[in-house]
Amino acid sequence: MSRLPFCFSIDFEDYTHDYKRRFGVPAKELNVDSLWISYEKIKSVINDLKVTNGVTFFTTGILAERVPDLVKQISDDGHEVGCHYYHHDPVYLDSVDSIAQNLDRAIDALSKASGQTIKGFRAPRFSIRATDKDVYKEIAKRFEYDSSFVAGETQNSDSLKEYFLSIDESLNEFPVYAKKSFAGKMNFRSGGTYLKFFPVDMTIATMKEAHSKGFMPMVYLHPYEFLSGSEFWIPWRDWSALPVTKRLIPYARQIQCLKVKNNSVIPKLKYIFRRFDHQGPMQNLLSKAG
Repeated sequence: MSRLPFCFSIDFEDYTHDYKRRFGVPAKELNVDSLWISYEKIKSVINDLKVTNGVTFFTTGILAERVPDLVKQISDDGHEVGCHYYHHDPVYLDSVDSIAQNLDRAIDALSKASGQTIKGFRAPRFSIRATDKDVYKEIAKRFEYDSSFVAGETQNSDSLKEYFLSIDESLNEFPVYAKKSFAGKMNFRSGGTYLKFFPVDMTIATMKEAHSKGFMPMVYLHPYEFLSGSEFWIPWRDWSALPVTKRLIPYARQIQCLKVKNNSVIPKLKYIFRRFDHQGPMQNLLSKAG
């Protein structure tokens, strides 16, 4: 029996820097050493999985600007470099003009660092809504495909393709699919926290349902999910800009992202690769988009 196709990608960002920004804590420097450690771990896993056709790294512009040698290494190792905005900020909070400026700045840094033409975009936290047509038009001006949309069970690939082509006839949308789980109370996606915390069979079921509706099944992970130490940990003293009562929750929540069940991610990923056929970097889907 032939294996169903799927695409594996990395949303490549600096957890330490982005998490501080999220809570309004000054974040001047990137955690360069930990970024390199995480990439070497990802590279080792990719080699163990015998991936010879590369994956897509959706990378923030600030990372390419501050650590261009790391982005060059990703490219030199045969992977596609996509755009993950400039900062890891929710896109829908920015004005259209600001979005355009952030995209241009990110593309410039990513293309210079990687030597590639940047073809694909994925918004941080999938933060573009279906109704944000002006935002998708800005994306269509700059990229050949987008992977920011989370599709649901009421959609199929034909209806979604028609919708995005109505926004811009050049826009190829490769969504991540969400399956209704736990009696419809959760929209389960095949990646990130969902893959880490729940049984791998739930990810498999989501991927199969995506395929049944005509979508390419997607699996996505982040650098910190490949590690289970303190590489991206933000110490208590770094939260000193916040009142003590406002430090407790962000400080403690790091445990969820950086510690809990991270050691389950790689075995689950290997399980998926044994059962599905990886299609290489997402730019390969353009030739199948028609």
